[in-house]
Amino acid sequence: MYRIRFEGGVSSDEQAAIAEWVPKTLDTVIGQGVGVGDHLLTRWFGASATGAGTNASDCLAKRQKMSDYVLRQCQVITFVKKLYGKKVDKAEVVEGDLAQVMRSCFGNDPDGFVPSGVRIYVLGNGLIEQDAHERFNTITHELSHRVIGTTDWVYGKQESLDLATTKPAKAADCAENWGYFYQELLESL
Repeated sequence: MYRIRFEGGVSSDEQAAIAEWVPKTLDTVIGQGVGVGDHLLTRWFGASATGAGTNASDCLAKRQKMSDYVLRQCQVITFVKKLYGKKVDKAEVVEGDLAQVMRSCFGNDPDGFVPSGVRIYVLGNGLIEQDAHERFNTITHELSHRVIGTTDWVYGKQESLDLATTKPAKAADCAENWGYFYQELLESL
């Protein structure tokens, strides 16, 4: 089981908002994501993510890697406060940003090494101002960058749903789709 740490001035309100989901609910949802039914997979990753579809094994491998990382490998999740104007991994923190994470240096390699800890940068006040379920979405979105090397192809719920329909291979590689996938799984529990 991993520990939760806070650095860089994460406020007590932000800590409480994060602790609402991490670790207990996060662990439950990520673990259940491995065996989820076809409806949820089709909705967020396209029909090819189910059954014998062309993206089915890739999608399963990514769900399994997320589960293995969160439930077995991860030793610490550190939430770090970053203010507007500062940088995270060469990207400037601008108003409207919610969180960032440094991606795994191994990109999309499903067998690549992921360190035993992850740092999620809490940016500005965006995370605390979110609806609680959207906050869970943000945390899982950021974890997907680090653990399975996802990319920010689109932002927003409708854009993610459209991506699953029109470009399912990109949806399976999109952090926003993973965030909404886990958010919807959370809401169904």
